[in-house]
Amino acid sequence: MSRAFKTSEHWANLLLTPGQIILDPDGWDRQNFQFSFFEERINEEEFNRRMMFSTVMLVPLEKK
Repeated sequence: MSRAFKTSEHWANLLLTPGQIILDPDGWDRQNFQFSFFEERINEEEFNRRMMFSTVMLVPLEKK
């Protein structure tokens, strides 16, 4: 696990696979989602913990 601290937006860009979409971000502070997801710096372990409490959808990618 990484000890680096990044925003959740940054972790999502690094770790989510193409087609994964966070539908219901229950793992983040819903009262202040802007700060919680886009500004607060957390480590990878915390990002993964928050993902466990969230609803994530997998959208099939179009075949070319």
